[in-house]
Amino acid sequence: MNRFHLFYLLLLLGVMPAHGEDMLTDDDLVARFGVCFDFGCKSKQRINLFESDWASVRALLADSRTAEQERERVGAAIALMESIVGMVSPTGTDRAGNTVPDTDASGQMDCIDESVNATTYLQLFADQGLLSWHRVRERVYRAPLLMDQHWAAQIEDLRSGSRYVVDSWPRAHAMPAVIQTIHEWSANVDPSMLKVRN
Repeated sequence: MNRFHLFYLLLLLGVMPAHGEDMLTDDDLVARFGVCFDFGCKSKQRINLFESDWASVRALLADSRTAEQERERVGAAIALMESIVGMVSPTGTDRAGNTVPDTDASGQMDCIDESVNATTYLQLFADQGLLSWHRVRERVYRAPLLMDQHWAAQIEDLRSGSRYVVDSWPRAHAMPAVIQTIHEWSANVDPSMLKVRN
């Protein structure tokens, strides 16, 4: 039995993934990381990020000329990462906020899931040298009312020290994350009322 027949036999037996991701070389692998979903990180999945997907993220974030431009690109890069991850995990069905579909809610994310995943993506951007104007900070939490608790990712402007919240929870899957100052976010300012400046 040659290698070609062995591959298809293993594929039919369910031993190998149909997309043949493991046929790529280690040189194609950019990073391995975890994502979580199903509210409160109840479900977790490991993701292999390959150069074929990462190239578009890298191109998007490269050579930002100002901190403001980098923040705008970070919002779009979070959306791109959600799209990449959504192709190989149930998170591709995520809706804005805590909207739960009438049928299968698998893959839906609350603000805990979203903030953990966004922080993971931001740290990956930083580790790959793609953030020139910001550093990744710890997740941020607000609770203006006991029933209105909320988590989000956070970055800090390296020049001014100002902090910005990176919040993908209010928007549907693969839409740009909302970028707000920490003061706006803490005051629960409606993102739709802000000028488009992310």
